[in-house]
Amino acid sequence: YRLVRHPMYLAVVLVGLSSGLAFGSWWAGMALLPVIGLFIRRTALEDRMLHAELEGYGAYATQVRWRVVPLVF
Repeated sequence: YRLVRHPMYLAVVLVGLSSGLAFGSWWAGMALLPVIGLFIRRTALEDRMLHAELEGYGAYATQVRWRVVPLVF
């Protein structure tokens, strides 16, 4: 929670991307691309809700800039 605000989403994306390598198939990795898109949307919506409903989240969000992937998103 010091580097990204949603570390579980980062873990899901990393596991999904590495599953293609584990299965030895690029198709398995490519199948995850729509899921990554859904996670980006969900993260944006969840972040908006947390800003609106959770006291102190705005201050936390200014300290921890990245939502899911450090230096990217």
